[in-house]
Amino acid sequence: MEAEITQFWCGNDLKEHIIMSNREFILTDTKMKKVANLGKTIRDAKHKIEELGKNNNFLDFCRQD
Repeated sequence: MEAEITQFWCGNDLKEHIIMSNREFILTDTKMKKVANLGKTIRDAKHKIEELGKNNNFLDFCRQD
């Protein structure tokens, strides 16, 4: 299966990234080598980022409408 990455945000620490791929938001952590599904909408993804306590690492992403 081929992944289509349509948007990409880099965290302030440069170790975490939010990727929009195949209509889903995904959080990747290159240091811990983990991947977490954040949901299918930007609202769901922002909520999950807040739940994970990572708002400060993704200020640009969290400010989007």
